[in-house]
Formats: sequence, structure tokens, C-alpha cells
Amino acid sequence: MKAVIMGAGESGVHLARRLTADDVGADVVLVDRDPEALKVAEEVADVLTMAGDITHFQVQRRAGVAKADLVVALTGSDETNMVAAGLAAQAGALRTMARADSHGLYRSPMAVEVGALGIGHLLCASRLVDRELRRLIRACHADWVEDFASYTIRTLLLTVTDSSPVLGRSAAGARVAGAEHIAAVVRDRVVRPPGEIARLESGDQLLLVGSPADISHSQHQLLGTLRKRRAVLIGGGDVGAQLAATLCKTERRVLVVERDAQRCQQLAELLPQASVVQGDGTSIALLTDQQIHSADYVLAVTRSDEANLMASLLSRDLGVKHTFSIVHRHGYADVYAHLGVHGTAGPHEVVAKTVLSLLPEGGVMARWQLPDCSHEVVEYQLDAGTRDLTVEGLAAPPGCILLAVARDHQFLRPTHNLALQGRDHLLFAQPHHARKEMLKRLAKVSR
Repeated sequence: MKAVIMGAGESGVHLARRLTADDVGADVVLVDRDPEALKVAEEVADVLTMAGDITHFQVQRRAGVAKADLVVALTGSDETNMVAAGLAAQAGALRTMARADSHGLYRSPMAVEVGALGIGHLLCASRLVDRELRRLIRACHADWVEDFASYTIRTLLLTVTDSSPVLGRSAAGARVAGAEHIAAVVRDRVVRPPGEIARLESGDQLLLVGSPADISHSQHQLLGTLRKRRAVLIGGGDVGAQLAATLCKTERRVLVVERDAQRCQQLAELLPQASVVQGDGTSIALLTDQQIHSADYVLAVTRSDEANLMASLLSRDLGVKHTFSIVHRHGYADVYAHLGVHGTAGPHEVVAKTVLSLLPEGGVMARWQLPDCSHEVVEYQLDAGTRDLTVEGLAAPPGCILLAVARDHQFLRPTHNLALQGRDHLLFAQPHHARKEMLKRLAKVSR
């Protein structure tokens, strides 16, 4: 695969490293106006570099965008990224993506916009970070959590305990308020259809599949933690404001600590259900005064990695069990983890993860290994010309379980008579050896 990355900042260099890694093995050309930034990139990534303005036709021609399998524009300017990606799409690049963080450019609250201005995908880094941090919060009390189909489908693996409300019930007959369905059960390290489990036992793992909001309700019910929690956010920028707005709908109390007085006034108007306090989130006196020890979790989301790390460590030392942080610079995530911060998310990481998930490998959009299990969860996309096909007509290989269908950013339960359409996303739990056979069958039914 040949890829052209436009922008040699943190996100561009991190993506270049991921694309040139052994599991992808792409040939990457990195373009930027700053020769010094390109020199730094050459030291850490196996890429070809080229200096120039990415919005110029001649620069793109020399970079080879017309024959590129992938072009991603990741500068700090939304306008520059969109112009560059649009030009690359017109030149014939097979797949184009652009980072665009202005929410006004999106028609929906989704983090990924498809087809805007002829560009394959727009990526909103702040929304992607927001969603990743919320996923990490949910993962605190689960065995595994992952999102698919551009955050349309959430999968969650949760262990049945002696106090679980579904203990002793059949998996097919168990109903969990909020979840669309229990899609599968992991027993003895094997994923099994619900119909095979006549009686759920302690230690079984439920694979819940549904929309992110529904899965969150189900998780609360199964854990017996229906009480709403107290969340504290250090930092009221774009990510902090987005997180606070979402958490106000689900949590008991939300506190936002922001240093800038003018921004605090804006946040107070935007977030009438939250408490907004002006102050330094790295001040022990302020954290103590705000009774940080009573928070269920703290999210440090300022623009400073040092401030985020300090706020996370202080919160942990003051008694907060779960701390999460945004990380802006490559390599800092390992430092946070080493020092005991529970989870991190950074724009460079979530953008790279999203770009990789949007690179089909013969129909494969994404795949994740279930922990300590013989199966993986794989997302496929049907060919655009698929017609006259139902779920029952898929005839999946043995051991493969269809978990969900996503269409136009909507979750659909995969009933036998559900009519499938071109470009639908199908989510399967399947043994590793079944991937090639699944691709053959999907190609056959798509013709």
C-alpha cells in the first residue's frame, strides 16, 4: 500500500509509524512545509519526506497522490486539510481522509463524516478523544469494551457473578434492560451462541452488543451499580466541554475545573447542569476544597500534558480510584501508565486507530481479539452492489456468530429475516481460521 501523509506534527508522524509497522507495511511519503519537522520525522519513522505546501497541485503531483491508496491530511488547519484532501480525491487517490475539528463542518454528532466535499472521511479528533475516554470509563468495570462501525456498535464483555440478575437463566431467554441483546456467551474460552447455554453460570462471560447508550445501561444493571456517579473534569476546552455535556446526562454530579475566567462563564452557560469552578486543577488546596476524594473518577483534559499528569497523580493520591487523561505528545502514554494513571487517550492515537479501522483488508474494516479466548470480533462491509440477501442467506462458516448489523450509523439487531443492503457493516465473532472462508462467502453473496 502506498500512503501520503500531509502534515508532520504529532498525529502525522504517529500515523506514519503505524502505517510503516510490520503489520501494515505501507510505503509512506510524509509532506510538510517545515524541513525541520521532516528531519525529526525521519529519525523516528521509516518514511520518505518531501517539503512543500500540501495545497499546491505540483507538490501533490510530486508526492504521488494520484497513485496513492491512501492520502491523509493532518495539519493543524481544518481548511488546509480539507483543501488538500479534496485535491487528492480529484487527482485520483483511492482513499482520502482529513482531520477537521470544527464541529460546524459536521452534519451529525458523529466523530467521522463520510463523503463531505468529495473527501472520503472527515475525522474530528476532539470527538474521537471524547468517545475514547468514555469507552475507558466504561471499561473500568468490564472485561473488554470496543466500538465498531464508526462508534455505531459497542461490544462489551462482562463476567456473570453470583449476584448477577441473569445467573441461572438461559442465555437466549435472559433480557437485560437497555441492551439490544446478549449476542454470545464465552464459556471455557469458546464463544457460543446464546441458544447453546441453557443455564448461565458464575464465571460465564456475556458478550453484549448494541448502541453505546444501551450498552451503558446494561452494564449498570448487570453490575448492580445503577447509582449515578460523581465525575470531575480538569480542563474546560473542547474535549472537556463535550465530555461534560455527555456526562451530565448520565452521572449524578459533574464538576468542571477551568483556569480561564472567560471560559468558565462560557461553560456555565453551555452546561447549566454542571458545576463550574475557576481555578488550577493542579492545586492541592483547590482539589481538597472541592472534595476530590468523593469523585468516582477524574478526567484531566487540559492542553498541557504536564498539567494533566500532575492533576491525575494528585487526584489519585487524594483518594480517587480511577483517573483518566488526554495525552498530546507521542510516548507520554507509557509514562502515565507507569505512574499509575488508569487510562489515556490522545489525538494522535485515536486518529491513527480510526484511519487504520477504515482501511479495508478485502472487506475487513476492523478486527479485535477477545481476551483469553479462541475468537476474534471482525467487522466486514458488504459490497455496494449487494441485493436480495438476508441474514439467514449469509450461511456463515461454522463457529461464526453474527453479532450486529450497522446501516447509516444505526444499530440493527441481526434477526434471520433482516434484509441486508450494500455497504452494510456486519459484526461477527469468529475463530481466527475462519477469516478467509468468511471473505470468500461474503464475496460470493455480494455478486
